Amino acid sequence: CSDDEINGEALETFKRWQSAAPGNVGVIDFNHWICPQYGVLARDIRWFADRKARFIFFRRYSGSFGELWTYLSSKLLWNPSEDVDTLTREFVAAFYGPAAGRMSEYLRLSRENLPAAAGKRFDGLMPSSYFTEEFTGKALTLFDGMLRVVEKDPLFRQRIEKERTRFLESYLQSVSLAKSTPADE
Repeated sequence: CSDDEINGEALETFKRWQSAAPGNVGVIDFNHWICPQYGVLARDIRWFADRKARFIFFRRYSGSFGELWTYLSSKLLWNPSEDVDTLTREFVAAFYGPAAGRMSEYLRLSRENLPAAAGKRFDGLMPSSYFTEEFTGKALTLFDGMLRVVEKDPLFRQRIEKERTRFLESYLQSVSLAKSTPADE
């Protein structure tokens, strides 16, 4: 939620509602369920908290890193000044155990790869341009390494397999969609 032209209309609408019903405006947010932009999540929660939004309801699907997203949004809603990077490190260490280092690397690569999808329409999936050959290869190598280090721990293995499956499903759906449409809009 910035004052830029992309969000300008939403910002003006929010301000009008705030004027019409001070202290009684809430937000339903549909924007954080597609990619690992947790800094954006933190920024937006702070923005709404600073403007005294009465509630924030996030529309979230059960896609990639749903558990991390739920943890971060819960912690940030409780205390918007928390540091999202610290919270992410804490969660990843506890949730993925011995594979935390590789999972953190995967999250970093995912965020760094977002410019490959810039300007593309999402429609519930990352666009196929996000899944570059280099990124996809590194991601799969990291997942393979994660699975090796938690091989004997069924809980951590299940969690990593779940994320790997989500990654592969997203990849396959995006690539399949790209092949069936004339352009990656």
